[in-house]
Amino acid sequence: MHFHIGLAAIVLAMPALVNAAATQTQEVLRKIHLTNQLEIKLGNLAQDNANSEELRSFGKLLVVDHEAAQMKVAAVAKKENVVVTDPLPQVDGAAQKQEDAIMATLNGKKGVDFDRAFTAELDKAHRDTIASLKRSQDQLKGSSTAALIAELLPTLQTHQNMAGKQTEKNN
Repeated sequence: MHFHIGLAAIVLAMPALVNAAATQTQEVLRKIHLTNQLEIKLGNLAQDNANSEELRSFGKLLVVDHEAAQMKVAAVAKKENVVVTDPLPQVDGAAQKQEDAIMATLNGKKGVDFDRAFTAELDKAHRDTIASLKRSQDQLKGSSTAALIAELLPTLQTHQNMAGKQTEKNN
């Protein structure tokens, strides 16, 4: 009798667990989507405002890599039946705060001043994103979203390393 009650409780809880996983997948994919949009914007900004050719090239790389990541996100979202362009207030608010803070730091800067601020912001943003994605990857083990994260992390780590080296160089 106790076994049947326990099994029934598990069976009844399954839809809630599935919904929670679907919501988490949607939130993670939305975060990645918004991060890619920001990185593309920042890459374009670097191409326009950076002093060093190396940093302008880095800006171009950011655009190329994050546009490619957007295509991968779209493919996983389609597979997971998730629409990443639908606003999610709990995700969008935090992403907007991050973007506003970065843009406030970079606003009006050009040349060497831009280079210093840009690389410091990018280094921190990539460290934060990598940590967040690793946590999400652990929580979504075995899913196509976790596989996407595994595919994206090496590129993000390369970007973070590049930004870190540029930050050291600029200080």
